[in-house]
Amino acid sequence: MIDYVGIILAGGKGTRLGALTHDLPKPMIKIQGMPLIEHHIHLLKSYGINHIMITVNHQASIIEDYFKSGASWGVTIHYIHEPLPLGTAGAFSLINFSGISNAIILYGDIYMNFHLRKFIDFYELNHADAALAVHPNDHPYDSDLVRIDETYKVIEFISKPHDHLSIYPNMVNAGAYIISTSLLSKIPKNNALDFGKDLFPIWVHDHHFVGYSTVEYLKDMGTPKRLDQVSHDVQIKKDIQLHFSTKKPVIFLDRDGVINDHQNTYVTHPDELIVFDDVIDSIKKINQSRYLTILVTNQPIIARNLASFDMLGLIHDKLDTILGNSGVKIDAKYVCPHHPDSGFPEENKDYKIDCGCRKPKPGLLDQAKRDHNIDFERSFFIGDSWRDIHAAQNLGIPSIGLKRGEGCKGAPCRPDFLFQSLSEATHWVLNHDTMVQPFIDDIQLMLEKPLSKPLIIAIGGQSQSGKSTVSKTLSFCLNKKKITTHLIECDQWIIPKDHRKNSDTVVERFQLNHINSELDAFLSGQPLKTLQFDVTRSTVIHESILMASDADVVIIEGVVALMLPSIRQSAGIRYFMDIDKPTQRQRLQSYYHWKDDLTDDQIKSLYEKRQIDEWDIVQESRKNASKTISFNQFIVG
Repeated sequence: MIDYVGIILAGGKGTRLGALTHDLPKPMIKIQGMPLIEHHIHLLKSYGINHIMITVNHQASIIEDYFKSGASWGVTIHYIHEPLPLGTAGAFSLINFSGISNAIILYGDIYMNFHLRKFIDFYELNHADAALAVHPNDHPYDSDLVRIDETYKVIEFISKPHDHLSIYPNMVNAGAYIISTSLLSKIPKNNALDFGKDLFPIWVHDHHFVGYSTVEYLKDMGTPKRLDQVSHDVQIKKDIQLHFSTKKPVIFLDRDGVINDHQNTYVTHPDELIVFDDVIDSIKKINQSRYLTILVTNQPIIARNLASFDMLGLIHDKLDTILGNSGVKIDAKYVCPHHPDSGFPEENKDYKIDCGCRKPKPGLLDQAKRDHNIDFERSFFIGDSWRDIHAAQNLGIPSIGLKRGEGCKGAPCRPDFLFQSLSEATHWVLNHDTMVQPFIDDIQLMLEKPLSKPLIIAIGGQSQSGKSTVSKTLSFCLNKKKITTHLIECDQWIIPKDHRKNSDTVVERFQLNHINSELDAFLSGQPLKTLQFDVTRSTVIHESILMASDADVVIIEGVVALMLPSIRQSAGIRYFMDIDKPTQRQRLQSYYHWKDDLTDDQIKSLYEKRQIDEWDIVQESRKNASKTISFNQFIVG
C-alpha cells in the first residue's frame, strides 16, 4: 500500500502565455533555469514522495522525453495520457488507484515552495477527505475562492467570475490538494471536468473538506506578467523567505481604529465598515516589502451577542473585497470573540469568559507565531489602544501607536513609537533603517575615537519637528546593533501647566536648574531617575533608573536640549531638528486635537502664542548644532 502519490497536472495548453507556449508545454517553461515541473518533482522528492504521476496531453512528448522514467531524479514517474483535454479533474478517471491511499495534486502552472509535511499533517490531523492549500492573493477578483469556518472546514466554493456587486473572502484555492483516492475514484469517466467548478462544490456537501491556510509561496505563472513576477520572486529568494522553515517578520495590525473607523461603537454589520483612506496604499506597501500583514483583533461583538460568527465573517469579507479590488491582501486574521465581563441580558454566555486570547493576553500572537514561524523581534505591532501596545511589549514586539481610534489614550504603558496615521507608521517601519543610517555612521565613527564613555548626543529643535521620533529611532537602531543606548527626554523637567505663568517663554516652561544639576550628576556617575508620561493625562506611567556607565551612547532630546551649556559642552554630536512653519502648524493642530481635544480656535491661539514666546528662541539654538536635520529630510510623517 502506498500512502501518498504525487500527481502533477501538465495537460493544459497555456494559451494565456501566448508565443511562449507555441513550441513548449506551459509546465516546461523554465524558472531560474529549471522547468516548472522539475521544481514540483524536487518538492515532492524532498518530502519523501517518490511515486509521481504526470497528466499530459498538449505536446506530451516534450515532457516525457525530458523526464523519462524519473530515475535521474530518484523517483518513479508514470504518465497519464488524456485522449483529449479533460480539465483539471477529468484525467483522474483514467487512473487505477488500487493500492494507493491518497494523492497530492499539484497544478502545473503554479510555482510552489511550501512545507509539504505540514500540509500532510494537517490533512491527517483533521481526518479529512480532502485538504486544499488556500491563501489570500493580490487578485482575488479573478481567482477561485473558498469560504472556511473557524474549524478550518470548507463550507463554500466561490468560482470565478465574481459578481462585481458582491463581497467575498480573499481565500484563494492555491492549486495544491491532498485528496483520498476513494473520493477521486468517483470521478466520471472521460468527461472534461474541473475540480473547482464541477466537483468540489458538489463534494463539499457530503465529504469533509478542510482549508490549509498558508502564507508560503504558491503563485500562478499562467500569464506573461505573472510569469515575470514569479521569475523575479524566485531570483530574490522570496519563495525561500516565505517558507515555513524561515523565520519571518510581520507587521501586525489591529482592526478597529487602525484599518477602519469605528466611531466609538462596535462594527456589527458590513455596512458599518468604513475603511480609512490611507489603508489601501499602506497595506500595498507592506505587501511589496519583506513583511507579512497579519490582522489581530478583539471582537467582543460575539460575546455581547451583537453579531454572529457568520456576520463577523461577512464584515471581514467586505474588508477583503475592498482591499482585493485594489490588489491588496491581508495574509492572515486572528480574532478573539470573547469578553470577560458578564451581566448583560443579551450576552452569549459561551463566550463571556476570561480567555487567553483577548489582547493584551498573548494567545492570538502566539498562535500566529506557531502557524507561520514569526520572528517577533523583527516584527512590529501597529495599534490604537493600550491592549495592543501591552500585548506587543509583553512579547518583545516593537509597538507603534496611532493617534486615531482610541489614540492610545489613558494607557498604562506607552508605545515605543507614536504616529498620526497608518500611512506614517507604515512609512517609518519600512524606511527607518535607511533614514537614520547617515546618523548611525556618524555615531559609529565617533565611537571609534578614544573618548570617555558614553558618547553624548543632543537633539534639539522646534516643537513637532520630529525630535522624539528621530531620537527613538536612533536608540532603537543602535540597540539592534548591540550599541547600548539611554534616551533622556527633557520633557520630564517641564513645569506643570498649573504652575506656569501665561507670560512664560519656552525656556521658563522648563526647570532648567534641575536639568543642569541632575544631568551633571548623571554624567559624573550618579543614578538618574527618568520618567515616562501618558501625555494625554500628564501622569507618570513608568520610572527607570539609568547609569551613564551602563551605556555606549546617551541621547538627550528636547526643545531646550541645545540651549544648556552643560549639555552642549558634553555632547559629541549635536543635531537640530528643523521644520517649516506651515508643517509645524498642521502637526500642532493634529497633536492638540489628539492630546487635549481643543477646538481649532483654541489651537490657533496657542500656535500664535508659540510663535511669540518659542519660535525665535528655539531657532536661535540652531547655531549650537553640529548638523541640522530637516523634517522633510527625515520624512517623519
